[in-house]
Amino acid sequence: MSMLEAGPEEYKPAALPGWVAGIMSLLGVLSFQYWYYDLLRWIVTIAAIWVCTIAFRLQKPGWGIAFIIVAIVFNPIIPFTANKQAWAVPDVITGVLFIRAALTFWERKGPNASG
Repeated sequence: MSMLEAGPEEYKPAALPGWVAGIMSLLGVLSFQYWYYDLLRWIVTIAAIWVCTIAFRLQKPGWGIAFIIVAIVFNPIIPFTANKQAWAVPDVITGVLFIRAALTFWERKGPNASG
């Protein structure tokens, strides 16, 4: 059974990475030690690639493109550097985007559902 023919349980693997990355991104506006922000880059990038892959498989290119951008901005290999205040806005936007994606994929009833 392909992902496009699958039941609602098949979409839930996108929800957990969305929740984890979303919460971690929102927490990024707080003050943590430097290791947290390194970990955040890795988690967000991996989760963005995962959610992007599922979005394109579900023929939702808007979600896919959004998470390609997230993966580029947060990538730990060739990182964008900025001070903590400059990262607050991307952290919040990314957190909200991931949580919205998690809710969308969690509530999804099948390939023809909206979202």
